[in-house]
Amino acid sequence: MIKAIYTNQRVKVMVNGDVTEKFYIRKGTRQGCPLSPLLFILALEVLTRNIKQDSEIKGMEIKKKNTNYKLLQMI
Repeated sequence: MIKAIYTNQRVKVMVNGDVTEKFYIRKGTRQGCPLSPLLFILALEVLTRNIKQDSEIKGMEIKKKNTNYKLLQMI
């Protein structure tokens, strides 16, 4: 469904007050697309899970707090 939404998108761009001809977007999303933040979070969630589950990726130990941080995520 997502692929269908983003396939064959055509846009015009305004540069210095002049509007270009329509052209196809091959990568990314249009500015202001309401799905863009959701897609970012979904992709980030998959990456986060893979990092947490990978035993070869080591974290950073903070001795004062006696804590090991493998991943810190702030959104």
